[in-house]
Amino acid sequence: MKERNLKSTFKVPILSRSIIFLAIPLVLSSFTHFWNLTGFPAIYIDEDIYIRKALRALEGLPLERDRTNPLYGWLFLSVGLGGIGYPNSLQPSSDGNVHSIEILYLVPRLLVGIFGVIDTFLIFKICEYHYRSSKVALIGSILFAVMPMTWMTRYVLLESIQLPFLLSSILFVVIAGIQKNNTNNHIVRRISPILLSGIFLGLAIFAKIPALAMIPVLAFLIYKNTKSIKILGLWLIPVFLLPLISPAYANSLGMVNVWLDGIFYQVDRENQPLFDLSGQDSNNAIGVLLRIDPFLLIAGTISIIFASIRKDFLILLWVVPYVVFFYLVGYVSFFHFIPLLPAFCIAFAKLIVNLSDRIGDRSKKIRKVLPFAVISGVGVFGLICTGMLITANINSTHFQAAAIMAHYLPDTDNSNTNRNGVTVIMGNNRFFWIVSYVFHKDHNYITYWNDKFPINETGRIIMIVEDNFNYRIKTDANKTHVNQILNIYNNSRPVIILDRNSDYYDHTKYPYTGLSVPSPGIGRVEIRTNAEAANLFRGLQSISDRP
Repeated sequence: MKERNLKSTFKVPILSRSIIFLAIPLVLSSFTHFWNLTGFPAIYIDEDIYIRKALRALEGLPLERDRTNPLYGWLFLSVGLGGIGYPNSLQPSSDGNVHSIEILYLVPRLLVGIFGVIDTFLIFKICEYHYRSSKVALIGSILFAVMPMTWMTRYVLLESIQLPFLLSSILFVVIAGIQKNNTNNHIVRRISPILLSGIFLGLAIFAKIPALAMIPVLAFLIYKNTKSIKILGLWLIPVFLLPLISPAYANSLGMVNVWLDGIFYQVDRENQPLFDLSGQDSNNAIGVLLRIDPFLLIAGTISIIFASIRKDFLILLWVVPYVVFFYLVGYVSFFHFIPLLPAFCIAFAKLIVNLSDRIGDRSKKIRKVLPFAVISGVGVFGLICTGMLITANINSTHFQAAAIMAHYLPDTDNSNTNRNGVTVIMGNNRFFWIVSYVFHKDHNYITYWNDKFPINETGRIIMIVEDNFNYRIKTDANKTHVNQILNIYNNSRPVIILDRNSDYYDHTKYPYTGLSVPSPGIGRVEIRTNAEAANLFRGLQSISDRP
């Protein structure tokens, strides 16, 4: 009896320490993933695309004939947003209130912020179970929570939506490995984690196809733990079956040809290399990541090499197939590396603990304290850098331009046959989903690079000129197209210039070097109209000055 009480006495501190270890990264992650969601980072063009597609699905509209996005991971976004009655539950207003527009972006970013905190929890548990080390779990999850590179997960992108599915798949394989030696477990209980892993990986591949590159690491771990081809085959069933939802969904809408065309387009897309040793393309993926977080990229790479030498196949097979995949594809954006961020953090955490154990061989006290001292220093550095970024407000111009367009564009009159009475020409700014699917405004949206500018019935044209306008003009090889754009520009006049988003940050100094990523937002905006559309913007100055 005394022995049992003695054991229970010693279990409490261990449990308390485990809770504290888990709480620290979760609190840090909550700060870095929830603070100032609408102010930073700059609204990325793909975020507008995926929110638009999610809203179209909620309204029961058919798929767009858009070959650039044959992937349907945004359906998860539709489920999340639809579950809260978005956007009607927010009671958005088209009276020019900028805050109303900001809230429309806040909710999707809040959703991926929740995913970010879940990711932190999953990383902690993967490390705790796989390496049987609370130190590695604590350090790896803290690195993911605070390092600047992790702010990429604040984007509403397929990779941010996909990541918790990938990590869940890995976690269940690790759990299955722990249970392999437990003969008391029923066969169903032992196989259940394997099936759950396959289901989550299948959903991750459905979200975005490059998750196929995770099959080698998970298949290796499953076979290593079970030595069974049958169990491996059972795991592969949902892995390959669930992604078939994409073509089945497209086929149900009679658009399977559009889906196939999109797949082939992605394979043959223009060249945007993983890295560029010539130095001609500063926006290659590795170059951008070095600007965002050189410390984690370099330290993580060294740690992955070290893990490979130590035959840590979890890290090695997590990273190498994924990098090879994108190297062969030839089109890589910096955010494609989001699924690798946990691997970088885990590898670095493992390196810190291993080196601390070696250095502290002669002193047990040093061996215990050193890992926490290192992560305290690195963590404070990362938190300060990330904090400097996430407290920036660089989207005010974006929201203000959207509020103006939502207020001044005419409402769609369903009883009137005169539709598409206004043509709106934009660049990277794709907030037209707000005026189309939230406020149902009458307009026909096109971009600078559309081959043909459709003529509407009224002749009214609005042009939103962004920072990238001159770049598009200079780099467009179609001179006829360029002349057409310039003709519209020269035959229009500015009705308002929005420059409240002036760049107050020095992009040459870290951590603000990360703000120079491609498509960093719209910055300065000039709203122009031709003579026919000028009457739409009467009283614009007074409405645009609203907070």
